[in-house]
Amino acid sequence: MPTLPELAEFTPQPDALWAMYRHALERAVEHRAALLTRLARGVPDLRPTTAGAPWADAAIAQHEVADLINRYCRADKALEDAARTLVDCLELRDDGRGEGVVFTLEMAPKEGAR
Repeated sequence: MPTLPELAEFTPQPDALWAMYRHALERAVEHRAALLTRLARGVPDLRPTTAGAPWADAAIAQHEVADLINRYCRADKALEDAARTLVDCLELRDDGRGEGVVFTLEMAPKEGAR
């Protein structure tokens, strides 16, 4: 008769959970930085102007920014999922705030926060 695997085989180890969380946090920070850097250069308006290069350049810039936004959103969602998994599996108090767990990255600091 086959035996059931030990529970420890299915339970993620704390070091692996923290590594997963740190990796997700690093990727979210990386994608946010790329998006903020691109936004700092500005995004041209897509109003049709003269035929040719200026309009095409604006369309390419809009596509580039949209791609960076999507990458940031996916990375931020992965961070939230990793943080929830970490907090739930390790049963951290206060949703991990005491351990410095971050669930999502803000694009810019809130007014008055430093």
